[in-house]
Amino acid sequence: MPSKNLIPSKPSPNFKFVKSDIGSADLVNYLLITESIDTIMHFAAQTHVDNSFGNSFEFTKNNIYGTPVLLEACKVTDQIRRFIQVSTDELYGETDEDSNSARVVFKFCSTPNLCS
Repeated sequence: MPSKNLIPSKPSPNFKFVKSDIGSADLVNYLLITESIDTIMHFAAQTHVDNSFGNSFEFTKNNIYGTPVLLEACKVTDQIRRFIQVSTDELYGETDEDSNSARVVFKFCSTPNLCS
């Protein structure tokens, strides 16, 4: 069952919730192809660095290994037009209040056509 935060999206014809392992390349590739997905918005699978202290392997597997699985799926399926990586200051570090770094947008691409 999806989080209650996703309930407003449920009636949308292009919404489907799949609870699975982001490290399953076969499933990710299958879903991208069968659902005709052309955009990936990748959020960290687990938040709060404190969670990494209790089970660091699971935290690393979800937050670090999942990204290359998605990027490789972009290459394999050759249908992804946009890849949006979303993270927090827990990964990149806090920013100074006076800096403009919070407004910087990064494009991270595994293939040239993703950054068009």
